[in-house]
Parts: sequence; structure tokens; C-alpha cells
Amino acid sequence: MTNLDTITKAKKLGGLLANSLLDISVKEMIIDNVAQMSEETMDHIIEALETETEFLDHLQAELKRYALWQEDEWEKLSILQKRIAEDFADDEIDELRRRQKVDELKNDF
Repeated sequence: MTNLDTITKAKKLGGLLANSLLDISVKEMIIDNVAQMSEETMDHIIEALETETEFLDHLQAELKRYALWQEDEWEKLSILQKRIAEDFADDEIDELRRRQKVDELKNDF
């Protein structure tokens, strides 16, 4: 591996580590030992960190979709609850009007 390849991979590794959820002590251990790593080891770590990044990006997208879906469902529920409350109030008002008419009829007799 040429020095340029090593520098390029080390920079890529550093960027991936910066965004990784790995514990800081693990990140420091990797950084401290990067000069002694074989190209194969470095490639494996880069691949693992890229997989982690892809998984986290996918998870973030799924969580955003879920949050939007949940927000939409709460809005639908709110509309439904309002409609049910309005229907209930209308039914109660109608019942009170019927009772009032019955009372008026009773008073007329």
C-alpha cells in the first residue's frame, strides 16, 4: 500500500469514526493504532463503519417516516374525535328539543 493510499484510507477512517456511535475509547484505540494496521485490517474497519453509517441512515429515514405517519394518524384521530363530539352534542341538543316539545305538549293539556 502506498503512502497516498494509507493517507486516503486513514482520512476516510477518521471521518467514519467521527460519525460512529462507537465508544470514544474504541475510537481512540483505532486512531492510536492506525499506523500499525495492515491494509486488510483497515479495509475491514472501514467496511464495518460504512455498514454502520448505512444502517443508521436507513434507521433515521425509517424513524422520520414513522414520525410523519404518526403525526398524520394523530391528526386523523383528532378530526374523528371532533366529529364524534359534534355528533354527540347535536344528538343531545335534538334530545333536549324533543323533551322540550313533550313538556310543552304536556303543559297544553
